[in-house]
Amino acid sequence: MAHFDRGNLYRDLGRDGEAIRDYSEAIRLNPRQTEAYGNRGLIYLALGNFHLALEDFNKILARHPEDRHAYICRGATYAEMGQAARAVEDLDQAIALGPNEADGYNNRAAAYSTLREFHRALADYNRALELVPSYLESLTGRAEVYRSLEKYDLAEADLTTIIRLHPKSAWAYQARGQLRKVKGDSEGAQADQDRAAALAREQK
Repeated sequence: MAHFDRGNLYRDLGRDGEAIRDYSEAIRLNPRQTEAYGNRGLIYLALGNFHLALEDFNKILARHPEDRHAYICRGATYAEMGQAARAVEDLDQAIALGPNEADGYNNRAAAYSTLREFHRALADYNRALELVPSYLESLTGRAEVYRSLEKYDLAEADLTTIIRLHPKSAWAYQARGQLRKVKGDSEGAQADQDRAAALAREQK
């Protein structure tokens, strides 16, 4: 466990190379150490080393085919690789294993959006938000889907909810301002753009 624990410490410190070395040594000493594969895979994913990440998640699923989190992680890897259809397949599995977990629905919705299957994406975002009403990624994603479907009032409502939950979000004001401009609300758009600019200055 010493290498695994030290790998976790290096990971938390952002020292990715050292974390990978310790996780690799933990795996060499105990090839059944699935947590080390998972943690190393997540670092590879964050670094953009997608094929190495896939290898690690595949090894977990070969031993533990009911590991919901490994399906979530492998689905995220496929999504980053531009393979949204394969991401959906993994997220189907994750949802089957954890039907009351919001992350599976959120991630599958994002994959459906990439595939431009907006109505399926909307159904998944709705389900994620039923489970976790304040889920920021789902509110953001659903707003984008509504905008793609030209349901501007609903998109604005989701952005307004984000602003209520995160009143210091310059991005949310910027996005709502752009949407209001599309709707022809010049005054509201300008107010949001001004607020976004002020927040951006505060946060420098």
